[in-house]
Amino acid sequence: MKKTAILHFLPLEYYPPATNMINYLAGESNAETKISAFSTHNTKKRNVFINKRVKIYRTAPAKNNENIIFRLLKYFFFQVSVLLRLIFFCPNKILYYESLSSFPVFLYTKIFNRKTAIFVHYHEYTTPDEYQNRSMKLECLFHKLEQTYIYNKAVWVSHTNKDRLNFFIKDNPSVDKEILKELPNYPPKSWLQKIDLIDRKKSNTPLKCVYVGALSLNDTYIKEFSDWVILQNGKVLFDIFTYNMHQDTDQYLQKLQSSYINFVNTGIEYEKLPLVLSKYHVGIILYKGNTKNYEYNAPNKLFEYLICGLDVWFPDVMKGIIPYIQMKSSPKVISLDFNSLDRFKRENFYENKTKQNYTNMYICDLVFEELKNKLFS
Repeated sequence: MKKTAILHFLPLEYYPPATNMINYLAGESNAETKISAFSTHNTKKRNVFINKRVKIYRTAPAKNNENIIFRLLKYFFFQVSVLLRLIFFCPNKILYYESLSSFPVFLYTKIFNRKTAIFVHYHEYTTPDEYQNRSMKLECLFHKLEQTYIYNKAVWVSHTNKDRLNFFIKDNPSVDKEILKELPNYPPKSWLQKIDLIDRKKSNTPLKCVYVGALSLNDTYIKEFSDWVILQNGKVLFDIFTYNMHQDTDQYLQKLQSSYINFVNTGIEYEKLPLVLSKYHVGIILYKGNTKNYEYNAPNKLFEYLICGLDVWFPDVMKGIIPYIQMKSSPKVISLDFNSLDRFKRENFYENKTKQNYTNMYICDLVFEELKNKLFS
């Protein structure tokens, strides 16, 4: 029996690439493979992620706004609970996400089963200085254990794009280059069936724009873009779907009195995205690139927008999206100065007759295959 354990400390529902991975592995599994996953409960009213082929164990999440003692106890309970279940499950392979999930892997493979193969994936890139300055010092400690033990034993370490992977190599030059992989955040193949069902006739006015994802007045251009939409006086409509935002951002959006902007503060469930996105012309990305992680980010929403046939507008400070710029065919990927949106030429609103089909390019099933083969071998 081939047994795979997946550790993801932060709630799975907040990370579609992780749930896409679990769904894909479950779909590729057979009677000779068994998968268990370990995470925490989500508290943001997301539908609970379930896959009938995977047993998912959860503990209480550590909240940023609660007493530090309670937070530490929840961190401790997750580590101990997962370690005990690993001992009972006895996996051949362990895939964990981010440094926060690494400690049970360290203990299990160091003390109880040295033969277990370790796989590591990072949703984000964290600089050495950021690790040192984390408010939760446990994460810095766990990362030290990764550097001194786990990376030497791991058979796979991946980041979401080449830029982040290159930064990781500079930070950890002793890691075997053969185990380093790029694992982009593409949507699943199942999206294609849903997209094909949509009537996607487009008219040039009004231009329908959409944003899906986390928001912050400090870290995104939500105010700048909203101001610009209002100035277009009905030529541009803007729908916002988010459930993850700072309180001041929520208050700002609630107070917007514009018939051109529609704000949905309950967000939208991931499985419904292809049906909703296909109704728009342009998908908006708003990150300001305040950290190296976001500056060199090619977020999952980029590929989700493109798969659904939307043009994509993104801030020119996001260097991670620059390789995807496409102006000669549709869907377009357009870099803009979000501090000077009034300079954006109106002719860029309109589609080119030449169409680019992204449906066979940005599908996670294709990029997951190598990892699946190693996990199930």
